[in-house]
Amino acid sequence: MKDSSKRLFGLLASLALLAGSFFVFVSFIRPEYARINQLRGDLASKEETYENQSKIIDEVKSLLEQYESISGLREAVSRAIPNEEDYATAINQIGSLARVSGLFLESIEPHLVTPKGTTSLSTQTSSLPVLRTLQMNLKLVGPYDAFKTFLERIETNIRVMDTASITILPSASANNYAYTVVVKAYYQSL
Repeated sequence: MKDSSKRLFGLLASLALLAGSFFVFVSFIRPEYARINQLRGDLASKEETYENQSKIIDEVKSLLEQYESISGLREAVSRAIPNEEDYATAINQIGSLARVSGLFLESIEPHLVTPKGTTSLSTQTSSLPVLRTLQMNLKLVGPYDAFKTFLERIETNIRVMDTASITILPSASANNYAYTVVVKAYYQSL
């Protein structure tokens, strides 16, 4: 074989290899490369969806925690200002406060106080809670220090109460006094 034939044959073989490489690239590599790009896009989309879902889950958890704290607040408010008169609890609290303070509770007279300027029609049409008052007239006997402690405990009691009036009279015992106290406890009414 002549050199020119060898060169032509080498050139044709190179051309055939180039065409074969091009054929392999177009037939096998290019479709796989497109499939890999498609899978990368799907992966990126799924990662983004996962991140968004994680953020949403975290926000829902945060809202649930806030709701739980609000429900705790609601419970505390309903203990401080209940939704009804709840005579029994108010009387029990006053009796316990007097006993713990060292006073003797002679009598307690609870009664509801009707706010001035309200009618039964105006209270029935309103959908907002209205603050009402349960007034309790107390007669107590005991030392003055115990009475001061009793008043402090009224101020810090879980149910909102305040003292409307106080009358102090000497008692038969030297260290004791007789106290007449008017205490107001509050409740909500629709």
